[in-house]
Amino acid sequence: MSNHSDSISRIADVWRLIDPKAPVIELRAIGRGRTQSLLFQLSEFESTEARQREFERVAHDLNTGGKNIYVVMNTIREDFCSGSAKDTDIEHRDWLLIDIDRAESAKCPATDEEIRAAEKLADQVVEFMTPKGWNTPLRIMSGNGCHLYYRLNSLPNDAQSKDLLRSLINGVGDKFDNNVVKIDRSVFNASR
Repeated sequence: MSNHSDSISRIADVWRLIDPKAPVIELRAIGRGRTQSLLFQLSEFESTEARQREFERVAHDLNTGGKNIYVVMNTIREDFCSGSAKDTDIEHRDWLLIDIDRAESAKCPATDEEIRAAEKLADQVVEFMTPKGWNTPLRIMSGNGCHLYYRLNSLPNDAQSKDLLRSLINGVGDKFDNNVVKIDRSVFNASR
């Protein structure tokens, strides 16, 4: 498989998190201190598959151009039409993200040792969460650590849910943070 095909395949993994039939999908690209937001509204494409292909092409081009890319993982309201989605633009919460990064600044690349430590910590988090009734998460290498995505089944996007998820992420961080890797405690908001 070529590098181009490998890259597109990794980008296509987004469909494990995002419903390809969602009315609006937001792609964010970060580079040189600037964030670019691109919307892919289903109504503007001839088919779901056409939107997926275009999304993957644009994401690949931005990424090979040196941008870090990510998507808003929770369902964006159907009437959203411009800018970057804010918390109030989220219909409901589909996922809880546990983001494990190097303990030092996440802006610097992680070493191989830090990546292994993030993977080990992810194993510990899963072992802790599973007996408490959480399903097996999607596990994705973030580039600087490891992401665990736990399905929330359309949790309301309200202040109570925000406080609950903030508390949960902080509790997991308190239990598992160490001097090599840590839980990112800032990823509790709905538009993250």
